[in-house]
Amino acid sequence: MKRRPKKLSKTGTGSGNSQALNWIALLLGLILAVSLFDLYLSHLSNPHDTIEQFLQDQSAGREQVSDPVSEPVRENPVTVEEKQPRVQPAETQAVPILTAADVKLQILNGCGVSGIAARVRGIMRDRGFDVMSYGNAEKNEPKTLLLVRSEGERGLQAAHITAASIGVAEAQIRREMDSSIVDIDVTIIVGGDHRSLNLE
Repeated sequence: MKRRPKKLSKTGTGSGNSQALNWIALLLGLILAVSLFDLYLSHLSNPHDTIEQFLQDQSAGREQVSDPVSEPVRENPVTVEEKQPRVQPAETQAVPILTAADVKLQILNGCGVSGIAARVRGIMRDRGFDVMSYGNAEKNEPKTLLLVRSEGERGLQAAHITAASIGVAEAQIRREMDSSIVDIDVTIIVGGDHRSLNLE
């Protein structure tokens, strides 16, 4: 007797096909996971928000390279210095340098020695100073004083010229304005130290 071949059951074939599909799905899942991981790494190294943004940036970069737009060159550029207004220096009135002939003196006897004011008047005139008046001081002074009567730089210049001529120290120069004294730059009060001064 001939043996009939055994028929394969439909159930066994269906189970094999299902396993194959499961393996294919698993493989596709792994491929997708690897692709997503690679895309994530690319995102970290190149900070673009999305793939679409990355593609747009790449397309824009290609357009800029293919068709560069150059900025127009100005023929006569305006510098910052031309825009800023020029400040004109303020006009200052220069004080003329005085000489002995420009200095007007008043000489007062402040040491009690008779005739010393007249003697100093003669000495200062011989040196070129313009002595306007002379007389006696209200009180005696231990040291010779130079009283500045003119305002501003003129009075200081006149006092320094006079001090250099007779040898008076800087500390003995004072500014004392007196409305009753007119047309005088410096008042010399000859004090008790007159012998140590350059009045010979």
